[in-house]
Amino acid sequence: MDTLFIALFEILSFGAIVVLVVLGLGIIASMMGIFNFAQGEFVLLGAYITYLVHSAGLPVAVGMVAAPFAVGALGLVLERLVVWRFYAAPIVAMLGTYALGLIIRESVRGLIGGLPSASALCISRPGASSL
Repeated sequence: MDTLFIALFEILSFGAIVVLVVLGLGIIASMMGIFNFAQGEFVLLGAYITYLVHSAGLPVAVGMVAAPFAVGALGLVLERLVVWRFYAAPIVAMLGTYALGLIIRESVRGLIGGLPSASALCISRPGASSL
């Protein structure tokens, strides 16, 4: 029965993350007038920054606080250098943000490799077993 509750909690947690990403995409599309196809890659960068901070020996919570600021700063730089040129042509903007997403994704893949890597659990639960 405990496994069922844990599975339901994990499903709801993942669903909440997906809803937040979709809402972010909708807000960006309505405010900027273009669709940002690199939205998922910015989420990837946040997860990667959190992983790097944890790999450096700091708590995961520090990475979770640092990641939005780092990704926000990178997003601001990319918007000022690249995306603003596309505001007049929405189709070109979609292609440009898709290209940015490919660059971000393949850069992260080149840095960490194509194979999945494990990390320690960030939240310890009473009675939880280690994997």
